[in-house]
Amino acid sequence: MTARARKRVLARPLLRRIALCSVLLIVVAPFGAPQSAGAEGDAELRRLYESGQTYADFLAAATHRKDMWERNSAAAAVPDDILARARRVGGPMYLLAIAIDGCSDSANTIPYLAALARQVDGLDLRIVRPEDALRYQMRHLTPDGRTATPTVLLLDADFNELGAWVERPRALQAWALSAPRDTTFMAQKFAWYEEDAGASTVEEVVALIESVSARADDVLQLVTFTFLPGASAEALALYRDEALPLYRQNTDMVSFRAFREVESPVPLDLLVVSRFRGMQGMDASNRALRELARLAGTSIGALYGAISDLSSGHTDEFVRIIPELRTGGALGSKRLTAFLRYQTTPGDQERFEALLREHVLPWETRTGVASETGRFMVSDGWHFLRMVSFNSLEEYEAWWHAMRRLDGFRDLEAVLAREQQIILGAVADLSVR
Repeated sequence: MTARARKRVLARPLLRRIALCSVLLIVVAPFGAPQSAGAEGDAELRRLYESGQTYADFLAAATHRKDMWERNSAAAAVPDDILARARRVGGPMYLLAIAIDGCSDSANTIPYLAALARQVDGLDLRIVRPEDALRYQMRHLTPDGRTATPTVLLLDADFNELGAWVERPRALQAWALSAPRDTTFMAQKFAWYEEDAGASTVEEVVALIESVSARADDVLQLVTFTFLPGASAEALALYRDEALPLYRQNTDMVSFRAFREVESPVPLDLLVVSRFRGMQGMDASNRALRELARLAGTSIGALYGAISDLSSGHTDEFVRIIPELRTGGALGSKRLTAFLRYQTTPGDQERFEALLREHVLPWETRTGVASETGRFMVSDGWHFLRMVSFNSLEEYEAWWHAMRRLDGFRDLEAVLAREQQIILGAVADLSVR
């Protein structure tokens, strides 16, 4: 289908087109996280958090960029829909911000996170200086390899680290990484912050909070595409320009992620993963998408039909997440995600789960590996899906070899009839919440 034909099929949505970034700055459960993390809590992070300043105290003591801090603090407002999402998650959770008053990115983001924390029961914010928290900044470098302020850690009720948000919103970071550092750089950055008014910052942090709060009824829909020769770019444009504006408005869709092949034993061009609160949430999402598309003057059926016309084939799979077999949000939280499918020998599904729970999950928790495990509801003979996130193939290989040295790994292998490993890279501008 040509671009002109696509325009005839799909009326231009009357929605704001947002150019997302090519770099993902939200990370979950970093590799190499504190060894003490676990159910008993992280004592070091607890001490660091409790030593931090409240936002009111930090603001009162600020001497650099004082006008900027006070202006943004006075104007800080959280959009109602984002506030509702944060309140639905519940707490307690803690935001530990590593920041200084002289940092312009901190001055344009932290006031909005403070406003979020003030309005959400069970969410609290403290601020510490970089010299007291350098080891945590080192775990969450920017895409160009720097430590940065602000680095905002998300902590659970026991002060275990759940994830981090680094430096500035995705769209701004994507621009900053390629923009010349000339005399107009700061003026353009400040103009972006002024127009955005904190909305991107709070949306991304709330999305992080949502991503680490999986529930027992979470369901994933995985759709794998192979496209006709030369059709991939047009299919991605359909998702980016037509589907994502609808997905962003659809609060019944918990999140949406897209991935491209890095290493795969089977041909695939695109894998898209949607998360819902159970099958009822999926049904509610489908109804909402139909209505949102109607209001935008288009049709969700026409949209999906146009994407299908560009593919030579696709498969649908459904997975129900097992919360107790989860160390953190693994979908797109780092540059790469390993999708590991397992078929157990007859009658050994419970044994497989028990071995993961006893041997693999404690080790992944100690080493800070973000993983999720679910049971296939609809698939081609597979029983379990594990998703594990990494920053590089080298990091994945280190995990792979270390897991094979675990006590119990031979028992795990013994209950497997077959397995499949696919390494995919996140498509950062095809991501919602």
